[in-house]
Amino acid sequence: MHGYPFSGNGLKIILYRSVADKNLTQVEFNGIVEAANSFNSKNGITGLILFVQGRFFQWIEGDDEVVNQLYSRIEVDPRHRYVQLLIERSSHVRYFEKWGMLSSWILEKEAPGILCASDGELIQKFIHYSQIAGEGF
Repeated sequence: MHGYPFSGNGLKIILYRSVADKNLTQVEFNGIVEAANSFNSKNGITGLILFVQGRFFQWIEGDDEVVNQLYSRIEVDPRHRYVQLLIERSSHVRYFEKWGMLSSWILEKEAPGILCASDGELIQKFIHYSQIAGEGF
């Protein structure tokens, strides 16, 4: 298993998807990511957020309690709807430790590989992204 050992108490990983409330521009998406990164760096949150044809996909990892509080805020955030939790699990491994919260605006030609993926395939894609992140993902 790839990843970085976590020595803190109660590491939690979640993966969710949702639908944007409006058509976001890439500039607006980058603004959301910038604001999130400020919170995340102060609270030990790492992961990856993708924006794919009007849909968010986000992998979040961090302290159990902090992730729970963050996800509660995400669920009521008016910038998106239909929030669906795909995975929620404890872990001893942090996959995105070296990169904080990565983000990517997925191009239309790449979208079917994510939009049509099963939950298990999505998990594998996010783990793969964590491995290639340092190579210019």
